[in-house]
Amino acid sequence: MGERLRTCRYISDSHPGRIHICSRASASPGHWSPGDDFTDSHFRTGDPVGTEARVTQIDTRLAWLDHVADTEGWLSLEEAKLLHSLASGVRDGCIVEVGAFRGRSTIALSAGAGEGVPVFSIDPHEEMWVDGRLAYSGPRDREAFFEAMIRSGAWKNVNLLNTRSETIAPGWDTPVALLWIDGDHSEEGVRRDWDAWQSHLIPGSIVAFDDAHDPNIGPFHLIADLIASGDAEHLKNVGKVRSVTYNAPRQA
Repeated sequence: MGERLRTCRYISDSHPGRIHICSRASASPGHWSPGDDFTDSHFRTGDPVGTEARVTQIDTRLAWLDHVADTEGWLSLEEAKLLHSLASGVRDGCIVEVGAFRGRSTIALSAGAGEGVPVFSIDPHEEMWVDGRLAYSGPRDREAFFEAMIRSGAWKNVNLLNTRSETIAPGWDTPVALLWIDGDHSEEGVRRDWDAWQSHLIPGSIVAFDDAHDPNIGPFHLIADLIASGDAEHLKNVGKVRSVTYNAPRQA
């Protein structure tokens, strides 16, 4: 593995009133912790050359992105930033993720979620073969998901629901402010997930879809139908992720 540049903002005990920006190259996905030592070679701005400091407080606002990068999955970092931004706007209700794999998108949602906003991640983590190869390894993916939650600290507000989306949705009783759909991308599959969760959405909630740029699979067509019907308005696109604002009133 090649060297990776790590950056962080920190407060040193030598100058507690000043926030510094530092960087270091690392061949491993390690992260800074309070108590780490830094010398002038780490500083981009802040203390004069030759200063040594000990980190006493870490600014974790971007640390979550390192954890996303260290977690297997297909979500790009720019797409993860979009999910983080969408989650940061949630003040009431909850965040629901349909399809987690090993937790790459889950970390972004967790890090963005406000105080007291729970994230429910739904994935059965079942073994799946595609074109003669093992695409999803089931229990091993679940193990990797738990490892990612522990490593990133996302376990504090993430609840894994190890079942199918359409199984748990009928009995759901918590209003959903952000719905992230990244499950079965077939036309039938994405509409099944949408039908399962639509009635739980808060008016004005946000719905985001992965792989929604491809007209050959389901999310693209579902989004087009929602916008054409007036039930949703386009919000923002990043990479293959599309997001909409849901306007229809919550169903009884």
